[in-house]
Amino acid sequence: MLPYTLRVEEVFDFGGGVTVLAGELEAGSPPVLAPSTVELIVDGRSLGAIALDSERMPGPGSEGRRAVETRANIRAEDLGGRRCLLVHR
Repeated sequence: MLPYTLRVEEVFDFGGGVTVLAGELEAGSPPVLAPSTVELIVDGRSLGAIALDSERMPGPGSEGRRAVETRANIRAEDLGGRRCLLVHR
């Protein structure tokens, strides 16, 4: 899988422990964001690795936005208003 960095702009909590992280790619341009492990960086600090389960509506959406789904223990209120990146190396 190709490396990429996704700048997270929106976080959505769904029932059953599913969280969707949406934003734009800052680096890389993979056609699909396949299930993988990525590093979660918040305000310049690594919070560790999380597993991405799938890409919602694969491929770039309107205005180049992408959205990925995870079951990692992430809460929208913990990320709101902060600079968040998902980095796949």
